[in-house]
Amino acid sequence: RSSDLNGEAMMGYGGGMDAMPPPIPPVPPSHYEMELVKRTCHIHGLDVDVPPPIPATRPYAVKGGVRLNFPHHRIMKQNYQSGSDRNAVFMKGERITVVGPSSRRGYLIVEHRGMTVNLPGSAMEVLPPPIATESRGYDGTSDL
Repeated sequence: RSSDLNGEAMMGYGGGMDAMPPPIPPVPPSHYEMELVKRTCHIHGLDVDVPPPIPATRPYAVKGGVRLNFPHHRIMKQNYQSGSDRNAVFMKGERITVVGPSSRRGYLIVEHRGMTVNLPGSAMEVLPPPIATESRGYDGTSDL
């Protein structure tokens, strides 16, 4: 009978209705799989026993799927006073220059009024791209 599969059909896996199935034991890779891994590592100059290096911080930021190189300008979304320098007060609407990524996660290095300060990226917004003043024809030539 379908309801009497060794007394487990209605009770799950022997431990009640919500019991999990027993874990599947790990299977070691086959000889052929390990040879494939070794050959691939050799081709790419990697050591099987050493993890690859962590890549360096990228020299650009990604905001909204758009790559922003440094330096670039942003606008303050809110007033902000840096905790490290009481003279570093940034007012909402001020234009600032972002010169690079900070070592602090979520922060950027900003130059403004002769100061270099770490500011949270959430306190700034990216300036919209400039509007093109020159129109182009269908063939890519300029109308000017």
